[in-house]
Amino acid sequence: MSSVTNSFDVSNDDPVRERKLAVLYQEHARSVLAFLKARLGCREDAEDVSQTVWCEVQRRFEQFDGGHFRGWVFSIARSRLIDHRRKQKRQPQRLEIEHDPADPTGEELDMTAQFDDRKQAFRDCLGKLSSEFRQAVEVRMQAEDYATISQRIGVPAATLMTRFHRSKAQLQDCVGRTLS
Repeated sequence: MSSVTNSFDVSNDDPVRERKLAVLYQEHARSVLAFLKARLGCREDAEDVSQTVWCEVQRRFEQFDGGHFRGWVFSIARSRLIDHRRKQKRQPQRLEIEHDPADPTGEELDMTAQFDDRKQAFRDCLGKLSSEFRQAVEVRMQAEDYATISQRIGVPAATLMTRFHRSKAQLQDCVGRTLS
């Protein structure tokens, strides 16, 4: 653990406070972003939530009691992740359509057909995976974290992560070959 997190006195003047924040950001920003990206699956969303987290850290820094900073920042990250997911559920999915949907052009029909082909290729390739790899993908697609899934199905989280990432690579390769 950093010496910065061991000897906190948040009542210091602003330049010291800003230096401490900068050091803490350097130490923890990557792991916070990785945590968010693993749960959101989208780098852009993870970066947005991460920015919200660090703005909140800066705003609430005086409330930090000088204890375990990593735990504190990750509790903020979890809260902002939950907020983000709730917000996504409330917002209807918007499709930006330039043309009248009642009169689709050939290009729009072609995109729909490509999407349908890709979904079918994914389903076919998922069926070709070993049962362990298929299970890893299916349970991970339910948007639960690895720890929860691990407890539920009785497989260590590290094993589950390895299976998921290997199956993802196999699926990408299989879908690519199927569609080419």
